[in-house]
Amino acid sequence: MTIHRGQPRFGAAMAARARVRRGGFTLVELMLAMMVSGMILSAVAGLAWALGTYNGQGEAVAELAIQGRFASTLLARDLRAARVAAVTDGGALVLWMGDTYANDLLDIEEIVVYRYQALPQQVERCSFVGGYGVTYINPDGIWNVAIAADAGILDWAGSVLGYTMSKQVVCNHVAGLSFYPKRAYPQTASLEYVLRLSRAEDIVRGTGQTVDLNFYGTGTLRAPLVNDDFCSQLQ
Repeated sequence: MTIHRGQPRFGAAMAARARVRRGGFTLVELMLAMMVSGMILSAVAGLAWALGTYNGQGEAVAELAIQGRFASTLLARDLRAARVAAVTDGGALVLWMGDTYANDLLDIEEIVVYRYQALPQQVERCSFVGGYGVTYINPDGIWNVAIAADAGILDWAGSVLGYTMSKQVVCNHVAGLSFYPKRAYPQTASLEYVLRLSRAEDIVRGTGQTVDLNFYGTGTLRAPLVNDDFCSQLQ
């Protein structure tokens, strides 16, 4: 009788243990769950990185586009208003904006200079104010200004004559600026220009990639002085 009564208790204990074992996870099941979770987390991280890269590049392109359009608009405006131009291999453009004093002479205050600065990768628009009023030269002498701009002594030359150079940064992240006189329209006083912009990889959210954007434009001078050797300057 004693053995008979104990059998149900033994069977109930075994059933309880079986229920406990069925409620947990085996080692294999845990490893599989960890693998699946890792794959999901990796996919989410990859998607987040891709979206961050896309957004970073999009922001860089948008900023370059804004700066490039502004610089191109300013260049085109000044070219249309200028009478005489000179360009250099170093990415400098010198414009005689007009004969303010109606004396057929070029005054330093009537000059606008665009120059490319490799460091800190900028294009500057420079003009002069002040001075002693004795710096009139023949329009052909604009080449002297261009040479000074290319040699990097334009600031010094202006200060010697008592002028103060006003500088306006028209574009940043500039990788290069080139001018091509009369290439597109050989019968007119025109200039083609190429403005190359680039955002460095450390700015684009550490993606290790650069964003490049090029701007092309053409400007025609409003009243070129052919009799003052303007044409030969642009050949």
